Amino acid sequence: MQDTLNKELTIIIAGPAPPPIGGVTIHVKRLLDHLVQHNIQHIHLGKSLSTLFSLLTKKSNSTIVHIHFSNAFARWALSLLFKWKGAKVLTTIHRDLNREQGLKKRLTYAAIRNSDCTIVLNDKSLITAKSITPHCIKQSSFFPPIHQEELSKTVLSIVESFKQGKANLFCTNAFDLAHDAAGAEIYQIHNLVSIFKQLPEAYGLIVSDPSGNNKKHILDQMQLPKNVLFIDEPHPFIPILKVVDCFIRATTTDGDSLSIKEALYVGTNVLASNCVDRDPSCTLYTSGNMTALKQAILDFKTRPVHAPPNAFKDLLKLYSNMYSSKPQPI
Repeated sequence: MQDTLNKELTIIIAGPAPPPIGGVTIHVKRLLDHLVQHNIQHIHLGKSLSTLFSLLTKKSNSTIVHIHFSNAFARWALSLLFKWKGAKVLTTIHRDLNREQGLKKRLTYAAIRNSDCTIVLNDKSLITAKSITPHCIKQSSFFPPIHQEELSKTVLSIVESFKQGKANLFCTNAFDLAHDAAGAEIYQIHNLVSIFKQLPEAYGLIVSDPSGNNKKHILDQMQLPKNVLFIDEPHPFIPILKVVDCFIRATTTDGDSLSIKEALYVGTNVLASNCVDRDPSCTLYTSGNMTALKQAILDFKTRPVHAPPNAFKDLLKLYSNMYSSKPQPI
């Protein structure tokens, strides 16, 4: 049975699905899975130009287009095309809106103005978005996985072996090697490896690095310490979170980290930078302060955490409101 939405309504999900593995692609995949589970009529628009052409030439008065692309030009072009088509346009900005600069900033702001509603993921982004248009909301990006995610036997064996003798096991992740506007490494993998190199081997760090580019970058500069393990092939992250004591999110900029939500969902503690507002269950340190981060790792003790709510119900409510009328800020 279709849940809560008008049966005439079609949701077009415009965004990338894996591969590669990353926060946005996993979000889109899980959204599609939930739409299937709830029997909601939808179409996935990835990078296929033929699918885009077909959608633009098809007559439909009951369509919501939900844009997830991180590419500023793609966001702007799709918002403009589907607005011209007469569809309701919903755009999710998956990163910190204040990170946009130059032409990308102008295109992103234009896409927000073209949209009937824009979802942002943190408080700072919401303030900026509301200065562009009132039709903006802050909403979580977390949808629990519907299908069980497992590591390959080879990776699982490597992880189980690495765990031996580790009194405190941490993990971190990075979809790729990336830098912020100031040139700093966003995921701070190099600094984390340097910190763990100074710690006793009882402190272990697993780095989820599906692109392999972070490991290559590190090896160009130093030898990996024995207490750091890189998993440099595509793999699900939740199984890693289940076997560690704490997830470290050391980013210099962020949206609403899916990985933090996943960690809290499986009951794993989180140590995170304060570059954006974080979930109350997180232990925070001052972003960019590696001395503070090292001390927080040394001081780590497990504490109760609270699982994040499933954002899918809120998204269905937003879809329903958009179908019936122009959404108002909430």
